[in-house]
Amino acid sequence: MSKELFFDYGELLFAYRFTPETLMRAHSLMLSQLARFSGGLAMEQLASAHKLAIQAYLKSRRQSGEEWRMDRIMGLFLGNLGIADEEAVRLATENYKLHDHDAFPMHGIPELIPELAGTYSLHIISNLPHDSALHRLRGHGLLEHFNTVTFSYEAGYRKPRPEIYQLALQRARCNPNQGFFISHDQEEVDGARRVGMQASLATNADEIRGVLHENYLY
Repeated sequence: MSKELFFDYGELLFAYRFTPETLMRAHSLMLSQLARFSGGLAMEQLASAHKLAIQAYLKSRRQSGEEWRMDRIMGLFLGNLGIADEEAVRLATENYKLHDHDAFPMHGIPELIPELAGTYSLHIISNLPHDSALHRLRGHGLLEHFNTVTFSYEAGYRKPRPEIYQLALQRARCNPNQGFFISHDQEEVDGARRVGMQASLATNADEIRGVLHENYLY
């Protein structure tokens, strides 16, 4: 019986909302932070440079499947503005990973995770090019319940590529057949199965309980 549970993060444990309003919030913060690196920047310039960097990142990801680190994206963004400064890249990385979106726990998750942690070893496998999930989980008192959190930028690839599951299993020190993965996305479930993990689809806390019951794990 497996006691190593791996969860998707976005749209299963936490809702992740990226909107024009959240992006503008990050842009506004960035504009003030960049004043000491490049005076006279207009919001339109900054927004355009950021959009070009994101387009390049997404194009590369579609073509090669490779995941970029957030600091690589931000380096390209600032390069589009003629700024080549490590401190500016660090500030941009911290700003956008925390402020260009909103995230909050899905219904029932804050109660479910401590409940499961009493029985299972819990892990997260997330398709994020940054570690903002750690801040969100910590802020809601949930991070302490997870033994490992593996991000796509660390593996170099996103789910459903095998590399990210394999890295997560390595960190959890378990064989594929000892790991049970739960996601809201069927492609991610299929990817886990291809590396030898047990995996099932769920979209909320009650469905997670149901999956565990069905597989005699709960």
